[in-house]
Amino acid sequence: MVAIVIVTHGRLADSLLDTARLIVGDLPATAAVGLEPADGPEAALRKVETAIARIDEGDGVILLVDLPGGTPCTVCMACLSRVQAEVVSGVNLTTVVKVPFVRSEAGLTLAEKAVRLASYGSRAVRVITTSACEPCCKED
Repeated sequence: MVAIVIVTHGRLADSLLDTARLIVGDLPATAAVGLEPADGPEAALRKVETAIARIDEGDGVILLVDLPGGTPCTVCMACLSRVQAEVVSGVNLTTVVKVPFVRSEAGLTLAEKAVRLASYGSRAVRVITTSACEPCCKED
């Protein structure tokens, strides 16, 4: 099973994971890592590496981060030389809720699963109050 580690500034990762579990139930091989201002680069890297080691079953890891170029992103990029992983930025609740569905899709590579999660997350961001937009409850 592909492991998922959500890495964000502060408590956002925990909140995303807790809320996704309310919607879809248990999310095995999924972890949340919140980086705090007091975490130096080495401590932040240790947090992420510890989470990966705890849940990685050998099928690769998708690291979901909040901001491209932010500390969570740069820390996760540093992990790429140590583990088979993909980094996806812009994580939101839709991205995390779609994890079980993407995991269950047979025949996709790790990179393809990462792209699929990114696509679900980005398609969920839209203006829903104008008549020119699709209804927000329409499934993509």
